[in-house]
Amino acid sequence: MQRLSANLLKLRTFCKPSCSRPSFSPSYFQSIRTQISRDRPLSFSSSAHQTANRRTYATYRRFGNQHHSSFSSHEGFVSNLGALVGMLMYNRRVQVAALVLGGGTFIFYLSNVEPAPVSGRRRFIVTTPKLEQMLGDSQYHSLLAEYRGRVYPDNHPDVIRVKRVMKRLIAVSGMEDVDWQVHVIVDPSVGPNAMVLPGGKVFVFASMLNLVSNDDQLATVLSHETAHQLARHTGEKLSKQPFYSVIALTAWLITGSSTIAQLLIQFALNLPASRQMESEADYIGLLMMSQACYDPRQAIPFWQKMEKLGLARPMEFMSDHPSDQTRIAQITQWMPKALEIRENSKCRNTQSYMNELRDSLSFFQGIRDSDSIF
Repeated sequence: MQRLSANLLKLRTFCKPSCSRPSFSPSYFQSIRTQISRDRPLSFSSSAHQTANRRTYATYRRFGNQHHSSFSSHEGFVSNLGALVGMLMYNRRVQVAALVLGGGTFIFYLSNVEPAPVSGRRRFIVTTPKLEQMLGDSQYHSLLAEYRGRVYPDNHPDVIRVKRVMKRLIAVSGMEDVDWQVHVIVDPSVGPNAMVLPGGKVFVFASMLNLVSNDDQLATVLSHETAHQLARHTGEKLSKQPFYSVIALTAWLITGSSTIAQLLIQFALNLPASRQMESEADYIGLLMMSQACYDPRQAIPFWQKMEKLGLARPMEFMSDHPSDQTRIAQITQWMPKALEIRENSKCRNTQSYMNELRDSLSFFQGIRDSDSIF
């Protein structure tokens, strides 16, 4: 009422002396009624009490949502899961669509499962070698552009050494018709590394050549990288990506969290599959170098050197590569078969020839040294 009196006094003050009666508009009376209702004491009727309760509850939920975030996320998970299960159980169209989609996907998957070479592991692969080669060519030109001016020429001794080892590995790989290119890169900032891209493009960093003690250890690295291409691991990884995307989408619909979906794909599917392919490349490469008359026993000291480098690596379940200890244990397990392959190949005659050649060179070297003494 005090505010109403103040408003009337204000109106009386601004009114001209000639005006005998103030003219009040309907909007002015509406504002007065609103003001009176605001000044009226709060009524504790049932409806007003419910409104107050609702306001208090809303305020509590607003400022208390951080404390109950875990409960809310769990509640959302159950709600999303229940909604999906409900659609599958009670919606006939959803059931038919899920049955057709699942059956078609299953048939498509089985029709594109084939054994990997040498190991015989059955895997799903749908890409073509031509597509893999196109990707390899693109990466090849990118690497040449990245390391321009740091690539040894073809007549460099290190390049000749890598080509010599690769020639024997290619002869037993079954990929003689590939356009092989060998490059040695000098980059002190890059640790020991080597790679073979789809299409036969070989890159070896000079730091790797400084690490290996002999051609047998170099063959360990190159046969492993060549085995990746023989088994078409690039195409296998590409073929799995659509399935990973569908599983990630399903996990996101159930959990409502993209982070959980990504972690599920990474740790449950992607990393284990990558470690499996790395171990398979170790196995195929070990047998390949044995067939090419290199000593497979040199693979163990090579991986021991890699372990002693002390490179910062995550725990094995968080890595896309097996640990060096795991690799050494697996190679030791495969060693009898590798030695058997080497024994049954033509390596015995080759080794005898090399021993005779070495003895002859030592004999002539001794004669030359004797002549230089006298």
